[in-house]
Amino acid sequence: MMKPLLTCFLFFFATLAKAQTPLTTTAASGSSSTVNGLYYAEIIGQSSVVAGTGNTANAVVFQGFKQPGLMALSVQSSGLKVNLNEVNPISYLVYPNPVANQLYIKLSVPSTTRSYVAIYSLLGVLAWSGYFPEGTQLISIPQVKTLITGKYVLHVVATGSPFSTILIKE
Repeated sequence: MMKPLLTCFLFFFATLAKAQTPLTTTAASGSSSTVNGLYYAEIIGQSSVVAGTGNTANAVVFQGFKQPGLMALSVQSSGLKVNLNEVNPISYLVYPNPVANQLYIKLSVPSTTRSYVAIYSLLGVLAWSGYFPEGTQLISIPQVKTLITGKYVLHVVATGSPFSTILIKE
């Protein structure tokens, strides 16, 4: 009785191991891409093993630390129509960084649409977000003083491709 059960168990896991080829990553960077019309960016990485994937109607979730879609969440939350293939006509200056009490984001030219700014923890939890009106050239965010010390991901969604950078809170 135990032998057939053990054989079935071993066959199942041997088949499963062949179906999923493990991929090892040792680092990641802030790359972005569009897959099937969905925008994925700002993959924050560390040593991890990706051993398989799970699919739903709206997303693909990779096992391990790396999870795409943080920028896609910002774009969706902004409610703005963004052309991801358009080169961003705006350059951004984020200062001071590291920041203690007040953060500024200077746009090279006034925005032609309203702007959406989101700050995420490195775990992908939204720490703060807000909208700024069309024509804004200097965004001031005093709410950073309420953030705990650490690293954050800052997203700005306005005209053209979204902007992303790492923010350090002192």
